[in-house]
Order: sequence, then structure tokens, then C-alpha cells
Amino acid sequence: NEARLQKKCSKSPFVIKLFTLLAVNTEYAMVMEMGGRSLESLYNSHGHHEVLERTKNNPTERLARCKYITWCLLKGLMHLHNNDVMHRDIGPKNILISADGGVKLCDFGYAKVCRPGELLNDALGTPIYASPRVLNGEPYGREADYYAAGSVLWMLDQLIEPFTGFTQLHQLLDYHDE
Repeated sequence: NEARLQKKCSKSPFVIKLFTLLAVNTEYAMVMEMGGRSLESLYNSHGHHEVLERTKNNPTERLARCKYITWCLLKGLMHLHNNDVMHRDIGPKNILISADGGVKLCDFGYAKVCRPGELLNDALGTPIYASPRVLNGEPYGREADYYAAGSVLWMLDQLIEPFTGFTQLHQLLDYHDE
């Protein structure tokens, strides 16, 4: 399923390309393009983002970089949704930044076909970026991907993860109690 959905969306310049699927004994190996480092891996051990931290004293440059990453992320999501695919795990670990600054979505392990107006029920993804509906186990649609993208945008702007200070368990419990 992951390979099929990723292949379906590989035509976008904002989605990591899947070239082929190889059968190796009883396992499968996906052959994909090199995409760069994840947005998550660009944080150093002190929690500072390598790419955006360099622009901290130049707000115009930093804003331009954040806008570009957000634009690419939203273009990638629009492509997925236009192909009736919902990613369901949008977060810094699944957004790749190449050496030349290109931005691509990757990791379609939780992706699922989701047609317009269709609602899903399973709570998947990275809780710190997931929408309240997902965390509460309520039906959700494509807007959950955009909520996660908004959380990434907030992280890019503030240079820290959303909901800092809470563990994922606290976040789940807090949303569940509301």
C-alpha cells in the first residue's frame, strides 16, 4: 500500500520519487531518489535549527525561507489530495530538505486513499503534530494533514516544536479530557 500510494504521487516535484519496488526474499525494498536531510534532523543537539538559525538575525531572509518551505509543503499536500491520498503523518521527520534547498514529502507508511468528504477514524501519525480530532479518535478528513502542516509552520516560525514541555502522553491526555 505504501509503495502504491507513493508511486501514484511521485510525479510531483514536492514528493520523493519512488523508482521501483524490488522483491528480496520475502521482503520488498523501495528504490527512491535521494531526498536530503529531514527537517527534524536539521535540529542540532541544542534544539537549534541549522538552516533557520543562520537567518535568525535577518528576519527577511528567515521569513523567505519559512515561506518557501511552507509553500513546497502545501504544494505537495495539494498534489496528494488531488490524487485522493492523505499522508496522515506530516511532521519534520517526513519533510526532506535537499542540499540545493528543495523540499519534498516522504514516508507514506500511514498514507491512505481518502476521497473528498470521506472521513477516517484511525489515530495515526506523530501526536505532537496531529490535529485534536485525530488525537481524540474522532472522524477526520484531509484537513488533518493541513493542521499538521500548520503545526510545522508554527515550528518553523518559532524555532521550537509546538506544545513544548508536554510529553506525547500529556498531549494525548490533555486533548482527551477536553
